[in-house]
Amino acid sequence: ADLIVDVLLEQDVDTFFGVPGGAISPVYDALGDGDRGRIICARHETTAAFMAAGWARVTGRVPALLMTSGPGITNAVTGIASAFADGVPMVALGGEVPRSNFGRGALQEGSRYQLDTLGMVRSITKLSLEATTSQGTISQLRRLVATASSGRQGPVYMSLPLDVATADAQIT
Repeated sequence: ADLIVDVLLEQDVDTFFGVPGGAISPVYDALGDGDRGRIICARHETTAAFMAAGWARVTGRVPALLMTSGPGITNAVTGIASAFADGVPMVALGGEVPRSNFGRGALQEGSRYQLDTLGMVRSITKLSLEATTSQGTISQLRRLVATASSGRQGPVYMSLPLDVATADAQIT
């Protein structure tokens, strides 16, 4: 999660909107270590998504939207869809249960075996990816930021399983 924040900051994504929750907590923890970006907490994920979109419109910069698994992601779908329709860039990171729990009926599991959050957001984002390794996540994040801000701008999404967010990696 520390490297996820480092890569986003390197890509000039330094403002994070969301509602803290279990599956996305490693990213919040990484943001809390020192002066590593600005966190704006909302009371609801829909509000966080619209706040991020409004901030992007006003500043012309790409924000991050942080959501926990299950209802955290589904609550944000309306705001992400609105950003897509209006061509507003944002990097949406959806926390997810550990990959070892996929298909086992874990609480708030959003893998393709249960809620399928990637399938849900695919039609309302420019690009949707699932982080599968900590090292691969770094290049995926760079690709997501570039995609969000290029051509007709719009939101992008990464499903971030808890085990990938907490694994060791190095910036290359």
